[in-house]
Amino acid sequence: MIYAVLEWTCTIVALIAFSYRWITVFRSDHNPAQVALTVYFLFSFLSFFVGLDAISGYLAAFFNTPNITIILSHGAVIVLTAAQQVALIYWAQPPETARRTAARRCAVFGLVLVAMIIVFFWVQPTHRDGTSATSSLLNMTNKYFAAYLILFTVAAAVGQVVTLRMAWGYSKVTDRAWLRRSMITLAAGALCILVYSAMRLAEIVGTNLGADMTPWNPIEWLAGDIGSLLEVLGLTAPGWGPVLSAARRWLVNYVRYQRLRPLWEALHRATPDIALEAPRSRLADLVLVRNLDHLLYRRVIEILDGRRSLRPYLEPVGSESAADDYAREAAQVRRALRIKGEGRPPLGEPAPDQTLLPDGSLTNEVKRLAALATAFRRTTTAATVGDEPVEDSGHGSANGDRLTDRS
Repeated sequence: MIYAVLEWTCTIVALIAFSYRWITVFRSDHNPAQVALTVYFLFSFLSFFVGLDAISGYLAAFFNTPNITIILSHGAVIVLTAAQQVALIYWAQPPETARRTAARRCAVFGLVLVAMIIVFFWVQPTHRDGTSATSSLLNMTNKYFAAYLILFTVAAAVGQVVTLRMAWGYSKVTDRAWLRRSMITLAAGALCILVYSAMRLAEIVGTNLGADMTPWNPIEWLAGDIGSLLEVLGLTAPGWGPVLSAARRWLVNYVRYQRLRPLWEALHRATPDIALEAPRSRLADLVLVRNLDHLLYRRVIEILDGRRSLRPYLEPVGSESAADDYAREAAQVRRALRIKGEGRPPLGEPAPDQTLLPDGSLTNEVKRLAALATAFRRTTTAATVGDEPVEDSGHGSANGDRLTDRS
């Protein structure tokens, strides 16, 4: 069951990656590295597709060869390994040098592929039971088929050693976050495939020595499939990673924008002038899609302006705990709103003003006000702090997100 799920997952992910690359590569300048990546994703898809239980039977009947999917899948792996090497070479070397190196690398993998095809059809492994994952094991006692598997496994392993070395090296020198994550993921995938290769070679030796290697098979294929999936994700991460980051940032800001609304509404009712534009309805806020950064910025500024208008009614806030601090400040803001709304005189000397952090970090200010707004929503009545002024504990804020005081 796990094998089938992984095979389908890898097939679909590789197909999506190929489809995206196919669309974009012909809109670019046909850079060799981009073309190589397109080939890589195509043959990654094919390497899994031909081995699917729903497909392999039809291919075997069409070619009248029980284990045809073995050579089809392995051949695709050799091609995708060569394509992967070409992409990495063009990323690492100048075009002229890369062209010669890539040509030599492709020639070597091409010779390996030809040798594999010749040996496979010479041996014609006939034993098949269940999936391609189990059928290879059945034919390992044939020394010629074992030699074929060793040739394939060593070729794939050599390619992954190069991939691991280059990807890890790139991850150490790039200053682009998602490219670094991409290369680390690619290196992790190559390492998993090397584990698969080592287990496959041990499986070949053990089977021919008479040992029962069947328990190794699921672990071996699990390592290979996870490694392949990680490599596809790693090589596509520079494309979808920034989109994912932008989506996450939008979602976080959307949640914060909604959290700020109760505090903003209360301050706006007390001081309508803080809003430079007509206030948005609750429904408009909920279905907000565009201009979120601008609207969030405006809401923060308006809350700060509203709080500044309450300075004559506020008392200094101090606490040893950030959570207590927000609760005390929220209760005092609610009490100041009540005092101002009832038309009562100010408490005396205005409390110190609060403004953005010294480093001008809007992100930290949004976090602080969102926490304050949550605490404000929880203080249901001004009676939370009583009718008497709340005493200052004498402690400054211990929270790094607190604002500096400015008269």
